[in-house]
Amino acid sequence: MTTVTGKLLGAANPQRVEMRAELVDVTGKPAVGYVPSLDGELVRPVPIQPDNTGAWTVDLTPNTLIESTSGDTLWAVQEGRAKDGTPILTYIAVPETGSWWVGDIRADLSTTVTGQSTVVYLAGQPGPAGPEGPAGASGAAGQDGTDGASAYQVAVAGGFTGTEAEWLASLVGPQGEQGPQGPAGSTAEAQAYTDTAVAAHAGDTTAVHGIADTAALETTTGATAKVTAHTGAADPHGDRAWADSKFATTTDLGTTNATVTDLDGFVSDCLTRVSAIENGTAWLSGLNVAGSAIVSNGDLTVSDVTKGYRFRRGGSALDLEATGADLLISNWSGTGFNGTQRAYLRLSADAQNVQVAGPVESVAALYGAAVHKLDPASGVASLGGKNGLTAVRFAGLKATPGAPTTGDWTAGDAVADSTGAWWLCTASGTPGTWTTGALPSTGGTISGSLAVTGHALGQDTPAAHGLYAWPYPPAQAVNTTEVTNGVLYLTRVNIDANGTATKLYWWVGNTGSGPASGQNQVGLYDSSGTLLASATVDSAISSAGLKTTTITGQPVTAGAFYWVGLLFNASVPPSLTRGSGWTGVDAAANAGQTAATYQYAKNGTGRNALPATITPSSNTGTDFAGPWVAVGP
Repeated sequence: MTTVTGKLLGAANPQRVEMRAELVDVTGKPAVGYVPSLDGELVRPVPIQPDNTGAWTVDLTPNTLIESTSGDTLWAVQEGRAKDGTPILTYIAVPETGSWWVGDIRADLSTTVTGQSTVVYLAGQPGPAGPEGPAGASGAAGQDGTDGASAYQVAVAGGFTGTEAEWLASLVGPQGEQGPQGPAGSTAEAQAYTDTAVAAHAGDTTAVHGIADTAALETTTGATAKVTAHTGAADPHGDRAWADSKFATTTDLGTTNATVTDLDGFVSDCLTRVSAIENGTAWLSGLNVAGSAIVSNGDLTVSDVTKGYRFRRGGSALDLEATGADLLISNWSGTGFNGTQRAYLRLSADAQNVQVAGPVESVAALYGAAVHKLDPASGVASLGGKNGLTAVRFAGLKATPGAPTTGDWTAGDAVADSTGAWWLCTASGTPGTWTTGALPSTGGTISGSLAVTGHALGQDTPAAHGLYAWPYPPAQAVNTTEVTNGVLYLTRVNIDANGTATKLYWWVGNTGSGPASGQNQVGLYDSSGTLLASATVDSAISSAGLKTTTITGQPVTAGAFYWVGLLFNASVPPSLTRGSGWTGVDAAANAGQTAATYQYAKNGTGRNALPATITPSSNTGTDFAGPWVAVGP
C-alpha cells in the first residue's frame, strides 16, 4: 500500500464532507480491477474521513500492481460535491512505494485519442526540448482590417490641392522616345529547353517531391490488386487463431463493454451506499441524522450532554418533551428557518410556569373571529360575547376611587376603583364617558333607575313578587272608593328593569253590576300618553278580589314610567281598593310633580272607551291615592 495525504480547504465542517477514492480508467470512467498477487481480491472504493482541520490520509494500492479489463488505471479522489451535486474529483497515479501529497501525483486526463489509446498527462520533471514539429495547417482567414487612406487622400494630406481627376492627370508624364529594336527570338530553342527539363525530372529517382526512390511507387492497378487480395485473405496477418467465423464483431464488443460498465456502476454504487451507512453519512428515507439524534420505536430524541427534546408516542398520548432547558415554541416567517423568528410560548424547566408572548385569542374554530382576547400590550382582557353581545374589556384596578379621569379609553372598557366599585366606559374618548352599576362605599349619586331584586334595602319590592312595578305595596291599600262612570283613572308605575309587560293587575273591593257592554276597559299608556295595549273587563266588575288582565306583550324600559288606565261604565260601578282618601290627598300624593307626570290622576269624563292617545298635561288630581295597580311579565 502507498500512503496518500491531502487537506480540504474552505469546508465549515470537514468531517461531514463526502470523500472516497475510486478506481477509474484513463478516461475517468469507473473501472473494475484486481491485484494478481491476491487471489480473488477486487480493488474496491476506499472511504476517506478527514479530521476537523480538513487533513486526510488514505492507503491505496499502486496502479502498477492493478490488472483491469479497462487497461491502465488511475485513482479518482472525490473531495465533496459542487452545488449542483457534481462530484469534485482529483485523478492521481499512485506510485508503488512511499508517502505522497495528492498534488504531487496528480494526473490530467486528455480528450485526445491516439489509435486505440487515450493520452494521460502525469506529473514529472520537465524533459528536454523536442525537435521542432511540422508546420501546422493554415488558420482561418482573419477579419478584414479597416480600409486605409487612398493614394489621392495621402496626396491631399501631403499638401496637394485639386480634385481626384486633377491628381490622376498629374501622374501622367510626357511621351518618352521609342527604344531600339531587340534581336529576333527562336521557337525551336524554347521547345528544346522545355523538353530537356521534363526529361530530367522524369528520370530523377532520388528526390522527386521528397520521395527517396520513385521506383518503389506502386501503380494504381497494382495497388488495387493488392488491397483486394488482402481483404479476401483468411488470415492476412497470421494472427487469427479461429477460422470458423467465431469472431466478435465491433457491435458485440460494444454491447459487452456497456454491460460490464453498467455492472461496474451498480457494484460501485452499492459499495458507496454501504460505505455511507458504515460511516454514518447515509440519508435514510429522507431523514438525515447527524449528531446525537435517535429514532427508536417511533420516538425521536435529539439531545447533547446538557439539553434535548423528544417526540414520544409511547404511553397513552403523544408527548413533546424537553430536558435541561426551557422549551420555546416559535415560528419563522421564511420557508427555510429564516426571516423573522417569533417566539410564542415558553415552558419553564425549573417551575410549573407557562409564558405566552403577544395577544392570545380564544376562537370557536381555528381562523375564526376572536371571542375572548388577552392583550399584554394594551393591558386589556376582552371577555364575553354570548348571543352576539359585545365583549367587556377588563382594563384593571384603579388606585383611587371613582371613574378614570385621564387617558384614552374605549367603549366597553371596565375598571374597578379602589373602593371595589366597577365603572363601565359607555362612550370612547379622553377620558370617555363612564357609568357605574353600584354606589361606592364612600357614597355617591344614582341618576335614573336602580334595578333591585328581592327585598332590597329591607323593603317588600315588586321584584320579590315577580312583578315589574306597583305604586305601593298592596298591604297599604286599606280602603275602597266607588269610581265614577265615564272617568279615565290613571295610576303611574315606575319601571326599574327592562322587560316585556303582559299582565295588568287591579283590585275590586266591592262589586259592581250591570256593566255597559264593551265600556269597561283596562290599558297601558306610556309617558307620552299613547295607549300601548288594552283589554275589555265587563265581566270582571261583578266579583270582588285581585284581577289579572292579559294584554299584548309590550316592552317596558328601565328608568321610564307608564300609566295603568281604568275606565268603567255600569249601572253600579265597582269600588276599587286604594290608599289614603283624606282631604288634600290629590296635592299631597302628587307633590313636586307636574300634571304630565302625576302619580294619581284623572283624564277626561263621559268616555265609553280608552282613547288611543291622551294629553298628559291635561291630567287632574284624584281625591284618593289610587286605584292600586301593578304591571308584570
